[in-house]
This record gives sequence, C-alpha cells and structure tokens, in this order.
Amino acid sequence: MTNENNNVTQGNNNTGNHNSGDYNSGCGNSGDRNSGDWNAGDYNSGCLNTNKPPLRIFNKLTEKEPDYPDYFYFELVVLAEPQENGFREIVVKKYEDAWKESFEGASVEDVEKTLRLPNFDYALFEEISGITREDFERRLGKYVRDKEE
Repeated sequence: MTNENNNVTQGNNNTGNHNSGDYNSGCGNSGDRNSGDWNAGDYNSGCLNTNKPPLRIFNKLTEKEPDYPDYFYFELVVLAEPQENGFREIVVKKYEDAWKESFEGASVEDVEKTLRLPNFDYALFEEISGITREDFERRLGKYVRDKEE
C-alpha cells in the first residue's frame, strides 16, 4: 500500500512515510497511534497541544534539537522485485531487522552521532532497535583497528 506521497506504508489510516501499524503520523513508526518518528510502541506523543513542548528522547525531556544519524531513515516496507506476472509483492521487514540492517550499513560517523543524542541510553536504544552496546563497540572497534593499519 502507498500513501499520498507514494511511500510504502502498511496498516490503516497512516500519514507520513514508512509506517507500519494503524493511525500513525511521522516516519518509521511501528505500533499504533504514534506521532513523530521511529516510535516502537503505541500512543507515543502528546495530544491537543498548540505550543512546542520539550522533546522526549530516551524517556526524558530535552530542550536540545537532536541531530539524527542518516541510518535512522530506513525502509520498513519495501516492494519486492517484479514477479513473472509483473506484480510486485509488498515485503514488511521486522522492525528490529530493519534497524540492524541500516546500522550495519551506517558510517562510523553516524554510529558515533548516535551516542551523542541527548539522553542517549544503551538499554533503551536496544529495546527500541535491537542494537546492543556490543554492536556499537564492534562497529567502533573495527573502525579504530582499520584506521591504524
């Protein structure tokens, strides 16, 4: 299914890009009734506000505007290669698989940028993405060794 911007999405009554679940707005949400980006769960955001509230990131408020790494913008729902009959199947990636695939293709700079997000918390990030502290250490450790060679 595609939305008004021709971006693949799954579920009912979604706006934005690459959402799965129902009644989401924003990008990359999994779950129902989310507003914003990259939420894993339901009912993330406030309701009926007219001002700009502080951002909640990693379950804490911040006044800082985050600089998100490029790998956060991944595809949850993709179109498969055309079949012999010309039709293309919609493939829905598992949320954590999409995060991990994107993380593995990220630049070292983007991996480091993740750690500089306001209130960064390894345990919460793993709960959302499936990406562990060990994954960060492996990616950053590999880069250090390669640079010294």
